[in-house]
Amino acid sequence: MLRWLGYLILAYSAMGIGVYLFGHPKAFLGVKKKAFQGKGESAQPVLTGSNRKAEVYAAHAAQAVNFVVHRAGRAASLVHAPLTRPAAATEGGLYAEAVERAFSERNFFITTGSPHSRACYLRNFAWFYPTLLDPATVIDGADLRRRRSIVARSLAIILETMRDRPYTTTLVPVAPKRFAAVNYVRPPSDSLLGVLAGLRMLIDAGAPEGMMLLEANRAQLAAQVGYLLDDLKEFRKGTRAVRLIDRDGSRSTATDTRLEKRRFVTNANVWASFRNAVRLGIVSEPQLRKKLGASLAEYKHELLEAFGSCGIIANSLDAPAHGAEGVTLDFAHVHDGFWSFETPREIELFRATADAIIGDLRMHDLSGNCFLVSAANPRINIFEHFAVAAYHGRTVWPAFNAEFADRLIDLAAKTGEPKYRRVAERIVEQLERYILVFGGYPEVLGPDGRPYSTWLYHSARADSWFPRFAAVRARLGRAKLG
Repeated sequence: MLRWLGYLILAYSAMGIGVYLFGHPKAFLGVKKKAFQGKGESAQPVLTGSNRKAEVYAAHAAQAVNFVVHRAGRAASLVHAPLTRPAAATEGGLYAEAVERAFSERNFFITTGSPHSRACYLRNFAWFYPTLLDPATVIDGADLRRRRSIVARSLAIILETMRDRPYTTTLVPVAPKRFAAVNYVRPPSDSLLGVLAGLRMLIDAGAPEGMMLLEANRAQLAAQVGYLLDDLKEFRKGTRAVRLIDRDGSRSTATDTRLEKRRFVTNANVWASFRNAVRLGIVSEPQLRKKLGASLAEYKHELLEAFGSCGIIANSLDAPAHGAEGVTLDFAHVHDGFWSFETPREIELFRATADAIIGDLRMHDLSGNCFLVSAANPRINIFEHFAVAAYHGRTVWPAFNAEFADRLIDLAAKTGEPKYRRVAERIVEQLERYILVFGGYPEVLGPDGRPYSTWLYHSARADSWFPRFAAVRARLGRAKLG
């Protein structure tokens, strides 16, 4: 029995290594670039995608090899590291190096950075790089051209590969012109949100590729809106009814290891997806209202009242919030997402939730300036419990802290209360310190500010996320990076 188990593991590893090498984004780059017909940044890809079980298993095997290679490489680098650290680099120098790596013409599509450097996560355009074309984050004209090119190419790859099939969380290359459409680890709530955020980023920046991609894929995008609408189920709690994407089972979002269902963030993702679809003319507000049974304003009010029934925004309707215990930092959502502070009730609930987080020491890192994802580690699956127990729990995610700071700046402007801007300033200043010590933009840190590391995983250097931090930093009037 053990022998056959060993053979099975060996075969799985061999398959993973083969797909890892053959489908790696940096390998066969010339072949992959031939997938784009014509010249210029607006070229359309000729690619194929699949969610067939064999290719999905191959993609998972390749990703497993990818993470093992990254962890082993990291361990080796630590063993052979010099005993003394070189003089600290400047933040501007680290930023310039990061954007050069992230948006290099050698990259086929945008990735977070190693060990996520071979997978395209659809949600990331909304969560981690929604302001890549913000002038405050751009170093020079060449940098802007590279960014526009890779954003347009990445979105074209997603749209051509997925077409009108329900979006998955991730695309993993398994061959030079073939991607496997996989879910990590559940069906998404925010993949459409990411694609629409990416299109809006191009269009708002005046990039013609944005409108070209939108016009060529309106029908596909309308179908994706329909899939989200079909997945909503009414949930009743007392006399209150609300439509949820995850009434009966959890859905993936940026904090994707958490197993809770009926979460605020997943349903905020859906609301923001619908609003972006209306803004882009993919569906009209009357069409959406007819299928949804409510206007966008009414739907938002339903969500606020359901998740804010305890006076603050609960992470899940299955666990009412009592102070910061039932709150997660991702409630702050994304740039130009759920929170617009247009009504007194919205302002009241965000402020109360922010106060609960700011006032509870269990939500603070050791510096006292940044915040953990949650006060306690979440319930997660058995493997992740032993491999990355705190990944979306008692850890500091600079990206979520940057978004929280951005919402606090808006809150201070709406309420006239400067204390929220001061908290945002402390967050940004602390993140600057972490960036200098880490030597780049960290994906995730422990409460002590050190890179989050377990026997299996080590924090990524999230090069493509750095510009989002730069945009928030610029809002505070700090000197431009670069």
